[in-house]
Amino acid sequence: MDDRPAVDGASAREAFGMSSDYIEPRTTVEHRLVALWGTGLGGIGAGVEPIGVEDDFFELGGDSLLAAELQLAIDTEFGVEVPAAALFLTPTIAALAEAVESAAKNGATTGPGTPRPERERGREPEPQSEPKSPSEPGQ
Repeated sequence: MDDRPAVDGASAREAFGMSSDYIEPRTTVEHRLVALWGTGLGGIGAGVEPIGVEDDFFELGGDSLLAAELQLAIDTEFGVEVPAAALFLTPTIAALAEAVESAAKNGATTGPGTPRPERERGREPEPQSEPKSPSEPGQ
């Protein structure tokens, strides 16, 4: 059972120990990241609504396992590969939005919103087999 008091609005931010005031999302990327945090990962920050762009992932109840899930969700949602350390070094929506935009600008993309099946399975792509020589059967 949750021992935190039932409060809403700005009071919830204080009750949950949030270190920042609410700042609403300003860009499409920030809005999409808020949606990932709020619903895509089992309600990170449940009880602190709405989630702001300067809210800390770990203050909202995030942990290393959820961080890994979030990274995969970001890769899938945006079609970019954001460095694994990004969330640990700068655990806010605003900072992650910058990382997503930077990855897209630097070409670390698979295309907007393109799922990366090999990452979804939790492993790297299989190496391609060596071509058979003309003397091997099946050629």
